[in-house]
Amino acid sequence: MIPYYEQNQRRVRLSSVKKKFWFRGHLHVECELIWVRTGQMHIICDNQEYRIGAGEMFMIFPNQVHAYLETVDDVDGYFVLFHPEDAPLLKKHLIHTYPKHPWLKGDEISPELAYSLDWLEREYVAQNEKMVKALISTIMVKAYESVEPVENAGGREADVIRQAMEYLNEHYAENISLEGLARKMGVSHYHLSHLFSGYLKMGFRAYLNALRMEEAKRLLKTTDEPITQIAYSCGYNSQTTFNRVFRERFDKTPREMRDEKK
Repeated sequence: MIPYYEQNQRRVRLSSVKKKFWFRGHLHVECELIWVRTGQMHIICDNQEYRIGAGEMFMIFPNQVHAYLETVDDVDGYFVLFHPEDAPLLKKHLIHTYPKHPWLKGDEISPELAYSLDWLEREYVAQNEKMVKALISTIMVKAYESVEPVENAGGREADVIRQAMEYLNEHYAENISLEGLARKMGVSHYHLSHLFSGYLKMGFRAYLNALRMEEAKRLLKTTDEPITQIAYSCGYNSQTTFNRVFRERFDKTPREMRDEKK
């Protein structure tokens, strides 16, 4: 599966944002830039909630815990992931700081910056890698001071939730409980439950099921493994439970999703 605590080999990745887009809490060593043209996105970042509207931009620096809640209205925009080395003038700053004010609203975005943000997507689609990196550098230099960067302090709570996410990403198929994970993290299960709710806006079980469901979806679409084996591989000993959780997440049965690839 795609890890949620990772360093991906593709240096720049840009994806469009449309209605029904969502992504569970995660973090990575790359920077992430979100540009919304129309509609609204709901973002959770380091235990704070933001609603990013039309003509607004949002910045996430390396190792910040963030999540996207499902968009319910029509939205047009994109998010792009890039390594700090792709903005060489700011490389050290991006690694050692985080944005105090990551949400840039319309009146904080100059016409030149808005044009560069739209231009970036066009060059990415055209697969013009050199121009993409040049535009990323330009955008970051223009926006960096506006996000009010501050030095990383490395708080205990953020470290615990990061370690918990990394552990679950590696052990999601195992029989693991909130209590067992809390013992491994050296905190009470009440405290860990609070961290999941605060940082990810979902409980421990919902996050674990989200990891398992994404892997099940991948296996159904890319392999011919029996559905019962996929359920077991993803940590479910009960086919009934697997089917119920899968339908709740994707609004279809595992068999229906498997048939879609034929």
